[in-house]
Amino acid sequence: SDFLKISDYKNEPAYISLNITKDFYKVKGSYEFNYLQDSLEISNFPSINYLRSDINIQWNNLLELKNIEGSINFLAKDFQINQNNPNSALLNLVGLLNIQSLFDGYDGSSTDKYIKFKRGEGSIIFSQRYGRIQDEFRFESDFGEMGWNGFIVKDNEGTFKELDLNLSLKLNLQENIPWYAAIFGGLGLAAGTAIIGNVFEDQINEIST
Repeated sequence: SDFLKISDYKNEPAYISLNITKDFYKVKGSYEFNYLQDSLEISNFPSINYLRSDINIQWNNLLELKNIEGSINFLAKDFQINQNNPNSALLNLVGLLNIQSLFDGYDGSSTDKYIKFKRGEGSIIFSQRYGRIQDEFRFESDFGEMGWNGFIVKDNEGTFKELDLNLSLKLNLQENIPWYAAIFGGLGLAAGTAIIGNVFEDQINEIST
C-alpha cells in the first residue's frame, strides 16, 4: 500500500504476534510508513511523515513495554513531538521530554508545545537488564542537532527504571547567539549580540555552529 510496506528481516519472514492471554507480543521485519499519523488517524500519536524501522523485539504489556528484548533501528523524517504528553511510551524511550525548555523563546519552527525535527535515526539493543544505544540517536531540528548515547536501565520487573545517557548538542550559531550571551553574560549582552548577529550575519553563517 501507499501507507505501509513490509519486507523480510535479514532474510527471515516478517510477522506480528499478539498473545492477549499471556500479554506477550512479538514484532519482526522491516517496516516502512508514510504519513503515519494521517493514515492511522490517531490524534495523540506524534506527527511523522516518514518512518522506516528494522525490528526484532518481544515484550510484555502492550503500552508499558515490560521485559522488552531484541533490537530496533529507525529512520524518521519530518516529524514533531508533543511535549505535553508525559505518558507517551515513545517519549519515555527516547528521553526527549521538555528539551524545548532549553531554548525557551527561540524564534524557530518549534514551539512550547511541539518540537519539530527534520530527521531522526539510530539503533538500540535490549537485553534482560538494560537497553544500549548501539548507533547514536541523532536528531536534527530547527535549532540544531542532538545526539544521545548510553543505556536505559531496567528494574527487577523489566520496566525502564533510569536513563544513563550522554547528550551532545550542536546548536545553530546565528539563531542561538543571543541565548549563548544570555547564559554566559546576561541579558544586556544578549541584546548587543543580537544586533551584532544581524550586522555580521554572513560571516556568522560561515562559522555555522
